[in-house]
Amino acid sequence: MPLIEKHREEQSLGKLISIIHWQSRMYVESELKPYNLGWGEFHVLRKLYEKKDMKQRDITDYLKITKATTSKVIHKLERDGYITRKKYRRDGRTYLVKPTRKAMKLKSRLERISREWNSILLKGFDESEKENIKHALSKMAENAKGE
Repeated sequence: MPLIEKHREEQSLGKLISIIHWQSRMYVESELKPYNLGWGEFHVLRKLYEKKDMKQRDITDYLKITKATTSKVIHKLERDGYITRKKYRRDGRTYLVKPTRKAMKLKSRLERISREWNSILLKGFDESEKENIKHALSKMAENAKGE
């Protein structure tokens, strides 16, 4: 019996979101294990692929994580050769982060992991339902950011 039917009255929205979050994390981390990358590194690299380079504080703002967490993830990516980090010319207190060739070689793999997981999550939904889910989750994310 599906989880949602089995415990319909017991499952809070927060619990369901937590299940999806942790299952997503476990899936991504298992797929990235051969590259010594984890959940945080996955999200930073995905954003860097889109932007090409970013200020470290913009990564923090975009991912809605702490400066300490961003610093830890950036340090690991730099140590493992996936990014370079240089002082920003206009402000010596700011770092500009860029993906390296090593990171760019993984771009298609990370995109495939994301597509595959989305397919798993959306299995059995028609296109209209998929759009409704995305719309509802976007609104929920905005609501959460506002609190």
